[in-house]
Amino acid sequence: MKKLFRFRLEDLRRSLNPVFGPGSSDIVCDLLGAKGKDIIYIGDHIFGDILKSKKRQGWRTFLVIPELAQELHVWTDKSSIFVELQSLECFLAELYKHLDSSSNERPDISSLQRRIKVLHLQPLTHTQQHCCLIRSC
Repeated sequence: MKKLFRFRLEDLRRSLNPVFGPGSSDIVCDLLGAKGKDIIYIGDHIFGDILKSKKRQGWRTFLVIPELAQELHVWTDKSSIFVELQSLECFLAELYKHLDSSSNERPDISSLQRRIKVLHLQPLTHTQQHCCLIRSC
């Protein structure tokens, strides 16, 4: 059975570190006499922490993404790969730009496809991960 803790609102307001958790957003709002924009909620779970508290209470929210630090390192360390991929994709788009369904000839894109595949197969991190949170498309 969960143990309930009681505290006085004055103690909570005077606290040097006014962080409350875990608990019900309704209870927190009632205890603090606060509404919506008065509270900023920090969490790492998109649905439970961020969307639910924003929708239910109108709280300002801050999403913590621990993986983002590594993604930013990959993005900066391997930026030349991303720049080249973007350039190749733009070149590919340019080749198809003026084609329509009545066009009989298709451009030869085999060399572009091979180069794009080679770039996609390059390891982005020391753990050989090939996916990113950050994408340019």
